[in-house]
Amino acid sequence: MAIIQVAGLATNYETVGAGPALVLLHGWANAWEAWLPIIPFLSDHYTLLIPDLPGCGRTDTPKEGWSTPQHAKWLQDFLQATGQTVVGAVGHSYGGKILLEYCSGPYSHQPKKLALIDSSGIPNILNSKQKTLRLAARFTPKTIKDKITSTFRGKLYASFGADSDYVWANEFQKKTLQLILKEDYTQKLSSIAQPTLLLWGKSDTSTPLWQGETMHNLIPLNQLKTYDAGHFPHHTYPKPVSDELCHFL
Repeated sequence: MAIIQVAGLATNYETVGAGPALVLLHGWANAWEAWLPIIPFLSDHYTLLIPDLPGCGRTDTPKEGWSTPQHAKWLQDFLQATGQTVVGAVGHSYGGKILLEYCSGPYSHQPKKLALIDSSGIPNILNSKQKTLRLAARFTPKTIKDKITSTFRGKLYASFGADSDYVWANEFQKKTLQLILKEDYTQKLSSIAQPTLLLWGKSDTSTPLWQGETMHNLIPLNQLKTYDAGHFPHHTYPKPVSDELCHFL
């Protein structure tokens, strides 16, 4: 474990293995430990740089919510601070979205190759129940919301088939969600120049397979591999996913 200052935040990261540097970005509200299932396989071939994202794990929490471009700028500063030239970058879920911004934007220290595991970046299509829930939440007075327990609110969201991330989020995460849920990277996908590997769980309900297929259709140089898994195929099939990543890289 190492702590370095990045964008004014004490940033925790792990360095594991030997060989060319490979950065791993975990998903929403996770920490570096989310990569534990595949670390033993990748660390035989690469020096893994695995940070805790801002507000996650042991990294400091910003005072205000951050947009995805702010996270990407933080990543640029992180890579500069470590002094590493990365051969590739792997992002899961929201970590993938940060890399979509990074690789389609004006950031330095670009990875040579990009791998996305069930990445976010394309907004979900709300069904009629979810639209009703969103409207109800928007017009319900805060005094009433404050009286509803998080447990009940989580069950209510689940009954509507809605994501309950916001219910369990801390203040930084709530402010961040208000920013990032509005973002749509569909139009930026064609700007990604890196060869890209898309790894996706066929049964993913958080970032459904159609989103991976959309990325497959729009990112210029890419390949799509699917697994009989949900949102964490690298947990369900750590060795096959690791082999696929090593072969690609």
